[in-house]
Amino acid sequence: MAKRKFKIGDRVTVTDKSEEVYGMTGTIVGCRNIDFLIRFENWHDGHNDFVLNRDGNENDCWYVDENSLSLATETIVIYRNGNIVTALDKSTGKRAEAHCNPADEFDFRVGAKLAFKRLTEDKGDKPVEDNEIKVGDTVIVVNLLKTYSSYADWTGLKEYIGNYVLVKRPLKDKKYIVRNIAKHDTFDSTLALIQDLDTTQVFIIGIDGIGKAN
Repeated sequence: MAKRKFKIGDRVTVTDKSEEVYGMTGTIVGCRNIDFLIRFENWHDGHNDFVLNRDGNENDCWYVDENSLSLATETIVIYRNGNIVTALDKSTGKRAEAHCNPADEFDFRVGAKLAFKRLTEDKGDKPVEDNEIKVGDTVIVVNLLKTYSSYADWTGLKEYIGNYVLVKRPLKDKKYIVRNIAKHDTFDSTLALIQDLDTTQVFIIGIDGIGKAN
């Protein structure tokens, strides 16, 4: 029997564009034939699996052929969108932002340093509150992997349940209006309900998957 390329516990990235989870990075938690079971953080559009012996509806796993995987590299990218500078940890999906005051002259390096500091600061540090997103804000999607496209029973949908369409995702960088912000019904995470004013369709996304629009 050929030696497996990876082992349980390895951090891997999906490199095959034909895979449903292409580009995502997760941790190997099991295997089946030539497929590895990958658990992805902050993603709940997959499935659970008996090898994990977990109850609930985490839906954070996906089987991927080992030939579609590569060992993950630790990468942080910093990019600009308007007056917002974002630092993104590609291995975990975590991100942090720095907003330039419209009254100030934009300096990308200053914004990059601040965004990187916020991304890497300890969890025990006091969180930055100056860019808090609120109901009624106009936002853009900055991380599509934070979308919950099969969560029709979320109590936060409220009167917008008829505007929610399963397996649909928002468009990155398009502007949306925040209609509700509430906790996930099961996990300790905050979700936002955003609406496309052109179609009236709504989408559920992790609060850290959106940023204030210019």
